[in-house]
Amino acid sequence: LDPAGAAPLMCAGITTYSPLRRWGAGPGKTVGIVGLGGLGHIALKIAHALGAEVVQFTRTMDKAAEARALGADDVVLSTDEKQMAAQAGRFDLILD
Repeated sequence: LDPAGAAPLMCAGITTYSPLRRWGAGPGKTVGIVGLGGLGHIALKIAHALGAEVVQFTRTMDKAAEARALGADDVVLSTDEKQMAAQAGRFDLILD
């Protein structure tokens, strides 16, 4: 790979992979990912690839289809108090 193109992926990749592995993301675990930006979308893909149930938190449902396409099992609108309250105690790990 071209180093200039691979560097951002490596940076975001290790930044998100390390805590996911350290805290045991995988089958039988539920992982919340806050935000679907540069780090968020990489974290979502890695958590999904590790076999975890992945929940994407987003401020706008405009990103729900993209999150699901990347592997999210569920999408939660973080600006909706009822949706947020329903998530209490659900997660083994939340990556923000």
